[in-house]
Amino acid sequence: MRKILPLIMVIVIFGCSYKSTTMKDFSNAIRKPAIGYIYIAALIEANTNFSSLLYDKTKVKFDYNKPIIIKKISPENRVFIAPVKKEYGGELTYDETTRNALKNYIAMNKFAQIAVDEKNADFILIARVTDSLQLMTGRNFSKLDVTIFDKEKNIVYFSKVSGYSVSDENFWYFPSKSAKPVSYISLKTLEYIFKNQLKKAFVRGA
Repeated sequence: MRKILPLIMVIVIFGCSYKSTTMKDFSNAIRKPAIGYIYIAALIEANTNFSSLLYDKTKVKFDYNKPIIIKKISPENRVFIAPVKKEYGGELTYDETTRNALKNYIAMNKFAQIAVDEKNADFILIARVTDSLQLMTGRNFSKLDVTIFDKEKNIVYFSKVSGYSVSDENFWYFPSKSAKPVSYISLKTLEYIFKNQLKKAFVRGA
């Protein structure tokens, strides 16, 4: 890692080399946005990744679209949750954990009734999860798409959220920090869509 100590020494020596009569001018100069605190902070960050000590840069962040809502679902409506497809490293499987979470979320909030058969449902919810390969360095991500159709196969709701975490080089002698695990990102992405997106599909969630 690039070390901060030599840089601090240069700044201190540079500051001390000014005569006392010019320290006020020096202070005023470094306060100017062009060459002042902003410049020094940027210089320190560029050479040391200092901000890694102040906050966790590997924290999960989100990219998302504003939900498309054509028609809201009422509590008396029946919703069938289709098997959730999950893609990981090009391999397609089914994610029963996410499917059960969707069922419980809708049922416990009394947003709608859960249909056990697609033929008896007023709406069909289809979700797809796309996870990246697990990396120690670089970018891990998990994408979740949720689409709801009515009986006539018309889309009444669509939402897309992507959670991601990037590894951090970290600071000075401190070791680098790996990106958050894909399984953790997947849970946080599901949590995000529950808190901010999916409830908007329902009358009770408005």
